[in-house]
Amino acid sequence: MKQYFGLISLLLFSMNVFSDGLFSIKSGNGFLYESFDEFKVNGDVFIFLGDAEDISIAFSVEDSTGFKWYEYKEDPKVDTVKLMENIDYTIAPDGKSTVLDSVRVNHGYIVEYEDCEESEQIGGRCFKYVWIAVYEPIDSVTWNKDEIICEDLKLFVKPYMEYVLADNLGYKSTGLVKRELNIVYYTFKFKEEGSREVGIFEVSDEHQADTLVNLELMPYVDTDFTITDNLIDSFPVKLSDPVEIVTETFFTSAVVAFPFMSVKNKEVNELDPDNSWETDDFGNVVLYFSETLSEETAAEFRTSAPLSVDFTSNASPMTNRYEWHFSRDKDFLVDFVYYERELNGYVFTEPGKHYIKLVVQNNANSPDICSYTAYAVLDIGLSDIQVPNIFTPNGDGINDEFKVAYRSIESYRCRVYNQWGKKVYDSTDITQGWDGTIGGRAASIGAYFYVIEAKGTDGRVIKKQGDINLVRSK
Repeated sequence: MKQYFGLISLLLFSMNVFSDGLFSIKSGNGFLYESFDEFKVNGDVFIFLGDAEDISIAFSVEDSTGFKWYEYKEDPKVDTVKLMENIDYTIAPDGKSTVLDSVRVNHGYIVEYEDCEESEQIGGRCFKYVWIAVYEPIDSVTWNKDEIICEDLKLFVKPYMEYVLADNLGYKSTGLVKRELNIVYYTFKFKEEGSREVGIFEVSDEHQADTLVNLELMPYVDTDFTITDNLIDSFPVKLSDPVEIVTETFFTSAVVAFPFMSVKNKEVNELDPDNSWETDDFGNVVLYFSETLSEETAAEFRTSAPLSVDFTSNASPMTNRYEWHFSRDKDFLVDFVYYERELNGYVFTEPGKHYIKLVVQNNANSPDICSYTAYAVLDIGLSDIQVPNIFTPNGDGINDEFKVAYRSIESYRCRVYNQWGKKVYDSTDITQGWDGTIGGRAASIGAYFYVIEAKGTDGRVIKKQGDINLVRSK
């Protein structure tokens, strides 16, 4: 990443967006970390590897009226820093470049190189700053061990690498070098996006950070952290081994859950054919909870009663308290609570929206409680029955049965009569239909008469009667 910024900086120099002057490395294993806008911070930062001996830097400019070098450690003001009169530096015969030898790390240098307008630089002269940093490997990674951390774990990285530059008026401007960290640890999560498999998995988290790292994903299990600083890859000459540190174990208190509800052997409701519910490997309809309460969830799980639902918590290992809240009120002002890890066979009968909330906690007996909440909504539709007016029992698998579409039906009876009033079909199972046979033989084509009596789970009495046409097309 820093190599990319370096290339961009070089390009901007060539376009004269910054000062005409350009620093470069003459000798030493280092790279350009950052080049700054001259109107805010005037200068470059170079980082060198190892013992940082035998460093020399060059400075070139399109036109020069003489070079002078200054060195500083903390205060970059030109009128107070040391003029390097006794330090060897060379100037090219054409007067357009200069090389400074014996450069020290963790020091800054100023090159004075040409006349400028008073409004642009100090005293009518142009100055440009450069800071020479040495790469320091990570030697410690810590966190606040005196707090119960439920979310937003912060890792503190040491040591830090500081640089000191200045603006065009010579006022101090400091900053920290950002490391390019790859952090590997374990947590409780879905295996991958779109997967239903939940468990303990290794994750890799990438950050640019100077002293503080905010992890994107909280560790919900005890884990150590393996941290690699990829900033080292920016050096022209690579190290044989990666710069890596393994921390002590972080003992988590945080909890999380990925609850879902499932309905066994549930078919898509024919009254709502647009519902394309997700199913598991056993054909059960499955809906996962979300972190926020969304009314849209009800449309995803809109069905009929009575509905028997199984609830699975899918909670992380630190969880030892479970609260399933059921309410008709989305604010859960009045609710029923069950304290079970899993809840099977919960039956919904009343029409309308039902709001479900799972709250998991790490320690019910401690004042330092970590908790997590997830929500779901389902919608029980009003009772209804719709009856077709034709069916074609010809064995092609399409409309082969006289079968009603229904929602939220508690009791049901359907009788079918031929044109002479003889009963040819009688059933109390709303999930079944008449296959167009009488006594095992195919019934004659033509019109039949049905009588349906039913009662909805909402108490509604439904009575329907009419003609149904039996057709056997070839």
